[in-house]
Amino acid sequence: MPPLIWHALAARPDAAVAWPHWQVAWLTLSMAAAAVVAHWRGWRVLGHATLATVPLWLLLAIAGPQGVAPSAGFGWIAWPLALLAHPWLARAQARWIPEGLGAPLRLGGWWLFIALATRECVLRVSAVVAPGSSWVDLAAMALPALVLFASMLPAVARRWADAAWRVAGCGAIALYLFAWLWVSDTRAGDAAPLAWLPLLNPLELAAGIALLALAAWVRVLPASWRDGLAPALLPVVGGATAFGLVTASVLRACHHLA
Repeated sequence: MPPLIWHALAARPDAAVAWPHWQVAWLTLSMAAAAVVAHWRGWRVLGHATLATVPLWLLLAIAGPQGVAPSAGFGWIAWPLALLAHPWLARAQARWIPEGLGAPLRLGGWWLFIALATRECVLRVSAVVAPGSSWVDLAAMALPALVLFASMLPAVARRWADAAWRVAGCGAIALYLFAWLWVSDTRAGDAAPLAWLPLLNPLELAAGIALLALAAWVRVLPASWRDGLAPALLPVVGGATAFGLVTASVLRACHHLA
């Protein structure tokens, strides 16, 4: 980008927030152009250079100001542009990418976008509810659970039939939801501005949704992966998690109603 444009952008009041997002947009457009030229000219080295797109997106996401929504300061254009470019780049890179590197880059990109969308939800909800509200916990769980549920739909299952997505991609989301369930046991479950009700409160409803998403994912795992697990592992882990959730629910009821 020409220096005069950089100076004009840097003079904006929101430059500190928008700067990483300008870089995201510039990186996305540059890598897309590089992929087109590499295909047109048969330039394999240039095609290999585009493999740095996902790692650079990750660095720019980390470099953004903390506590600021990804959509702030031009991010509402930059990140959706990157999301649209990601599957197209993955297909374009298939002719250059070394064996074994394609799946990690695709999955890394999808995890990044899911994390950004979850962060957006958490920060937006945090801005309108009281500190410590369980609505924030619900926001942290909702999108990953929705993605896990969506991955079970027949149309999505046909599109993402490879084991990399069904096992590794969804497995990382399932692991996040599993960790969220245990962390939720430590929350008081304040439902403000609504009154707290047993089971019918944001935290415990969210825990039920997370459990359903995990159960649905386990059911559609390839048989070879399920058979590879110790036969008693899933019942033991599921039973311990359910016991923890019920115990936490009783403690929250004592806390709010006693």
